[in-house]
Amino acid sequence: MERHDSVTSEHDHAELLVHDVDAELIVQGDDEIDESNDKKESNETNRNMARLLLIVAAALYGTNFTVVKMLGQTDMSIALSATLRFGLAALVTSPWLFEKTENSNAGEQQQQTGDMDYRTEMTLRGMEVGFWNSAGYIAQAVGLGTTLASKSAFLCSLAVVTVPLLDYATGKRLERRQITGIVLALLGVAVLELGGLSASDLALTSGDLASMVQPLAFGVAFWRMEKAMHKYPEEAKRATAAQLLAVFLGSAAYGVVTNPGFFDTAKIMQFASDPTVLFSLFWTGCITTALTIYMESTALKSLSAAETTLILSTEPLWGTAFAAVVLGEQIGIDTGIGAVLIISACLISNLGLDGIRNLLAGPGDKFPNEDKENGEEFSGLVRGGFLAAAGSSFLGAVKSTVMQIQDILVDILPQGPPDL
Repeated sequence: MERHDSVTSEHDHAELLVHDVDAELIVQGDDEIDESNDKKESNETNRNMARLLLIVAAALYGTNFTVVKMLGQTDMSIALSATLRFGLAALVTSPWLFEKTENSNAGEQQQQTGDMDYRTEMTLRGMEVGFWNSAGYIAQAVGLGTTLASKSAFLCSLAVVTVPLLDYATGKRLERRQITGIVLALLGVAVLELGGLSASDLALTSGDLASMVQPLAFGVAFWRMEKAMHKYPEEAKRATAAQLLAVFLGSAAYGVVTNPGFFDTAKIMQFASDPTVLFSLFWTGCITTALTIYMESTALKSLSAAETTLILSTEPLWGTAFAAVVLGEQIGIDTGIGAVLIISACLISNLGLDGIRNLLAGPGDKFPNEDKENGEEFSGLVRGGFLAAAGSSFLGAVKSTVMQIQDILVDILPQGPPDL
């Protein structure tokens, strides 16, 4: 009897141990699920913040057209203005080259790359990207000598195609929403930049051939920087400084080759006494070059180069809006059409059709069958920015069109409509 009770007690104890182990495994599984969900939410938040950074960078880039136009009213050469602009940007960010950082992947990555220090490797990678960018800027300068600025801007936007093609060539699958976004973005930029040009303006020139180097050079630069930032995500500052140093060296070399006497100290001192020139150099050097490239490098820690170039394709929208506010330039119906196409491209490429339906429905009214692959929708701030840009551009285009119709009616009926 005592033996039976002993066996029963041992059996009950074993069952209790099994239940305790099961409970512990369930709790551990729940903790892992919660941790995984928290990580997904954190990654999505980082991606949304990166998208917001790129929208701000695109808006800042949009101011370049107006500010450079102010700089173009002086007799400063392109080589000198580029050298001073990128030289100032390189000088401002130079301390980042020597900044000590702790990289969580340094040990593992250094074993894969041999004895090269990760700081040295990131500096070299940044300079490589900088030389690609320098090639793009030089091609842009050469092309603008014999082609229209609008055509050059459109050809530059083809970088939105270069990056996905590079991804595809290296084994990455292209989704239909990405291809749709690329096509819409190109159509939108074409409407914005090429609208109103005659057939003779669209004829191919030697400047167009030079400008075609831009999308290749800039596209490769974004693609290579994505690889570098995914490998060393803590090195955005060093990558930015290295890029700008390389672009400065490339601009100076271009100036020396094309015009050995371009760096005239007397002229530089004369320009330095002009507040407009100083402001233009500061803005284009420190804000729309140093700051924006740092923002791009930071965003590439979380986003792909393909998505980065697509969001930056909104630059013409911001440029048009800024020129309208500062210079009083008219906004036509083509601006509204281009705005709708470009913003649709960004939304479709990033969210897909299901994501857009959820975006328009709002957080309280989700559609079923949400596309999990595309992740959650943009944050409210990013969503508001896109919709505000579309609404502003479209309303501006409608207002301009109404004014044009009024002008036509005044020409036809100068005395007003006839009395009935």
